[in-house]
Amino acid sequence: MPAAMIVLGAVAFEQNHTLPNWKILKDIGDASYSIYLFQFIAITFSTTLMASPAGGGIGQNAVMIISAMVCATGLGLILHHLVERPVTRALSKAFA
Repeated sequence: MPAAMIVLGAVAFEQNHTLPNWKILKDIGDASYSIYLFQFIAITFSTTLMASPAGGGIGQNAVMIISAMVCATGLGLILHHLVERPVTRALSKAFA
């Protein structure tokens, strides 16, 4: 029920054009498949980079989670622009 209310609220705002049009959010949405595919690499990189022999505390874990999110988003955006978009365009032209 809460998820349905969030979606309903977002659709209502969008119909009234009261949501800001942020290009970065659109880009992240467009790159979501690339982010999904490469999140494992980013998470592995972040956890390896931030690993502590002492085990770390809640603060270190929070930094690790945030850095993994930033890495996954950044890597996904880069791969979307360098690989996914050109391949999609080429396939669209080939099969159009």
